[in-house]
Amino acid sequence: MDQQTMDVVKDVVKDLTFNGKMFSAFDVTKVLRNEKGLQVFHSEVRRAVHDMSVNGEMPIDYTHSDVTLSNGKNAIVYHPQSADTLQYDEKAIGAQASPFAPAQSAVFSSAVKTTPAPIATKTSNRDRRGRFCISNKLTKQVGLLPFGQVTAYADHSRIVVMKSGNCGMFPIGVKFHGLIVDKDVNIRLSPGILKEAGLDNGTLKAEVIGGRIEVFAK
Repeated sequence: MDQQTMDVVKDVVKDLTFNGKMFSAFDVTKVLRNEKGLQVFHSEVRRAVHDMSVNGEMPIDYTHSDVTLSNGKNAIVYHPQSADTLQYDEKAIGAQASPFAPAQSAVFSSAVKTTPAPIATKTSNRDRRGRFCISNKLTKQVGLLPFGQVTAYADHSRIVVMKSGNCGMFPIGVKFHGLIVDKDVNIRLSPGILKEAGLDNGTLKAEVIGGRIEVFAK
């Protein structure tokens, strides 16, 4: 693979990880072929994506899992540690319509327009993957920035979200989730962590309490 193609691979992976997407190397290959117009060998793309993971060129909260696809075959899927891989859709990326705006073909800049998220305090706001969105109206109140890192944990019937490295005292035995703030300064909580807190059903509410964000049943 030449350096120019490798640069495009890295740009695509950065776009996917910055948006907290779950993806396989074949998803990247589809983007290159169907959206970027490049003729590439999947084996070369697979190796390049694997090397990015091994060399620490993905966010620190990204990991990979062996996932069974709808056709019964298995694939390595790269995803945030808090993501529910059962929600992975191999048809969601690289089909026809591009999920990337032209201005996002490289690392995001201040020129990228942001789309306000619905206010989390007024709606359960679960997307088609069952994720709950904490809107930028709340995240900005606690000083979060695009692509910043946060820590979340389930504590009985609530979820607590705060800046990573500024967590203070934790309840004993909690499971921590590392999350990345998206480009619009929103945070999306996966069905997995919602279930840990017993919040996988019903309407939810998010509030800023004591310099951190708490999510609980409304």
